[in-house]
Amino acid sequence: MRTEAKTEKAANGKDYYKHEDGVDELQEKGGLFDVLGVQLGVWSAGPCECTSSLVPNCAMSTLLPCVSLAQVAVRTGMTTYVWALLFFFSLWVMAIGSAVALHVAKLTSEDPDMEMVAPRVTIFVLMIIRFIFVVGASRVRTQVRTSFHIPGNALADLCFMNYCQCCAIAQMATHAQSYQPGHCGFGAPDTLPGCC
Repeated sequence: MRTEAKTEKAANGKDYYKHEDGVDELQEKGGLFDVLGVQLGVWSAGPCECTSSLVPNCAMSTLLPCVSLAQVAVRTGMTTYVWALLFFFSLWVMAIGSAVALHVAKLTSEDPDMEMVAPRVTIFVLMIIRFIFVVGASRVRTQVRTSFHIPGNALADLCFMNYCQCCAIAQMATHAQSYQPGHCGFGAPDTLPGCC
């Protein structure tokens, strides 16, 4: 529930709303924006608009989702860059490592049972890693939604993150403005004021 807002004029002449809960908004372009120009109440990009910025948004969310998620988590004040990057990167490395280990074990094994047991164990491990990754990424998505007053729920976040991970990550990165179009940056962006 929103608190009562005081209307003031911003330096650029736009209506400026200062809420008691610390959220500042600008009224422009038919929507609400915070003082840094991040849209409130709706996603600034659609669920499949990751191709609007191929570099870095689409590339990073597809090839290095751990970096993109860490940048979004920092941008919304959820955690530090190092902790988010370590969490998502370690899951990413474990998933790739499990798949490589399975392949090497199958190639080097002379045991016929290896062909039956190893894939099942590896698939089970990969499913657990994937589940942890999706739940962690969904928590970041829920944080983005609540920080910018976007309607939705945690179950929808979980489903979208599970079924189209790269699109969900790209949508969050676009909305939180955690990247500079045309520039692949691996560092931590500044945390948005009011998101902490």
